[in-house]
Amino acid sequence: MKFEERQQINRTASEVFLGLSRPDLYLSSWSRGVLSATEVPGTKPALPAIYKIVGRDLIGKAKWQYEVTSSDPGKAFAARATGGPIPFTDSFTLRSLSDGTTEVTHVQDIQPKGMFGLLGPVLPLVWPTLIRHNLSNLKAVMEKRKSPIPSVAASS
Repeated sequence: MKFEERQQINRTASEVFLGLSRPDLYLSSWSRGVLSATEVPGTKPALPAIYKIVGRDLIGKAKWQYEVTSSDPGKAFAARATGGPIPFTDSFTLRSLSDGTTEVTHVQDIQPKGMFGLLGPVLPLVWPTLIRHNLSNLKAVMEKRKSPIPSVAASS
């Protein structure tokens, strides 16, 4: 099941890209249900960078391996999550707008398994709301900062 949502953020595309492309630093601050994200040692700087994500689902904690599949700084970021009750792919496309803001388009393709597969008819009703909520949180986190998100080099 594929879902797409958009959000305009009052930050440059390069700033928004840093907030998206460093799950280990920022994902738990804007993505609902994510408890932690840690980089798997030895996977950077070359793609694919891999992260271990721990989150909550309806019945408790779940774990995913989140593998970066493409990264075009300031323009696009994509990853694949395996494990957990709902494996998925993410793609984020960033478009710089003339007023200095950035439009983020998030496409998420989910593949629920097990008992979550039984929720198939309900997911199209609730999943877009979850994605909109996460993008709204990303917007709030990004715009709340008085200064741009530190560069990857400064935060490593």
